[in-house]
Amino acid sequence: MKPVSSLTALNIGWLFIGGARVSPRSAERITVTSPNAGTVIGSVPHAGVEDVDAAVRAARTAFDD
Repeated sequence: MKPVSSLTALNIGWLFIGGARVSPRSAERITVTSPNAGTVIGSVPHAGVEDVDAAVRAARTAFDD
């Protein structure tokens, strides 16, 4: 595994819901900071209420099946 300091950018544009990569419903992003160096290493999508609801539905379906 590469150390965090060797990462040049962590910019993920999708969420993983129901076993698939899906586009977030919001354009909001969350900044990712290296706990080791304290520097910004990228950003990830902010999962809004609709995204969380979809994830919970997918989890419930998987659990019930």
